[in-house]
Amino acid sequence: MTPNPDFTPVGFAATDAPDAIVRRRRNPVWLALALLLAGAALAGIVLFVAAQVENAPGRGEAVADGRVAALGSTDAPVTRFNGSGDYTVWLETDGVSRSNSRDTVVAATNCDAAFENGGSAHFRGARQGASVTVEDRSTVGTFDAPDGAVALSCRLLPFGRYGNRHLLSTERSFFVTEGRPGVGAPLWVGMFAGAFTLFLVPLAWRRYRAGTLRPR
Repeated sequence: MTPNPDFTPVGFAATDAPDAIVRRRRNPVWLALALLLAGAALAGIVLFVAAQVENAPGRGEAVADGRVAALGSTDAPVTRFNGSGDYTVWLETDGVSRSNSRDTVVAATNCDAAFENGGSAHFRGARQGASVTVEDRSTVGTFDAPDGAVALSCRLLPFGRYGNRHLLSTERSFFVTEGRPGVGAPLWVGMFAGAFTLFLVPLAWRRYRAGTLRPR
């Protein structure tokens, strides 16, 4: 049968006959691109996590420490120190291994800072955007203190499901460090770029797997 020049062959017609033998050919460029994207994404995320751990201060760098009053306690111990600038409160979550339980304890922690020269600051773990967690310590929040004495008190208030209230019945330790937690803006950009790049990996991989069908 003579092909009609007015029609473009598609499907089986493109292979000259219904029983024609075809071969799937895959472009290695798509495979290389998928591997490159996966490596870049993982590198950005791992670098961000490693920098968080490396830059996170420990108790040895604390300017003050204290106790978080348990849920239902009538008195919250007051921690006093002198200084000025940004400070971060770190909660110690010893004995809380599950991440959901730890998040509940952090979110339930409420702190008040009163300043010698007037003014105050209130912050809580549930309103800090994203808590930085390193080993068994997590941030509750940050505050900016004017020059002078600071009186800081923290307590656990109801948060989350009623069945988890037992997590809030234990008094916990906290410590205060200078500055704000986390890493610089370039590493944040790298982390978000890495997370976005991960979404592109399956696209490149599927394009490689699909290949193109060509007659043998």
